Amino acid sequence: MENIISDIYENYKDRLKNPLLPTFIGVFVLKNWDHFLILLYSNSSIEVRIKDFYPILQDTSCYLYSLLLSFIYIFFFPFLSIGFSWYKKLIIYIKEYCFYKLDLVNVNFKIKIKNEQKRLILIENEVKTLEELEKQCNSFMRIDANRTEEINTLENEKKVLIKEIKQLNMIPIVKNEYDLEYRKFIANITVH
Repeated sequence: MENIISDIYENYKDRLKNPLLPTFIGVFVLKNWDHFLILLYSNSSIEVRIKDFYPILQDTSCYLYSLLLSFIYIFFFPFLSIGFSWYKKLIIYIKEYCFYKLDLVNVNFKIKIKNEQKRLILIENEVKTLEELEKQCNSFMRIDANRTEEINTLENEKKVLIKEIKQLNMIPIVKNEYDLEYRKFIANITVH
């Protein structure tokens, strides 16, 4: 008995695995949903409801339409599924590519920031060096100003010394002139 129940269960399981029957039933119910609602929830008697529902069961176009949609669903859905999976892979690829590009841009931006930081440090060092050179130049200029004053005083002293030397050089000439005048005077005195 258990084997028979197991066989029946396997048979129904195989039938339910077949996508045509559930798809056909689903499409048929969706197409005739209003009639099914009347059949299930109407307040009239069950005989009247079945009588109203019976013409739908006699209509072959309804079966053909449901069968056609079932075949379309069964045969084209895998292609649609493949298309969606391809589309999903494309979106994932584009997303990864964009993230890769963003990472490259981020890395390049970080490299530029590091380079600019290094450049800033070099500029700061150059500014410090220039400030030190300016301080040295200012001290040299102060020293140079002091030296200029010293040079000016030395030149003034030189001029004074040159005048004194000239005056001293003039002394022998003046002495010789005085000697000459004295001798003339003495010679005039002795001659007279």
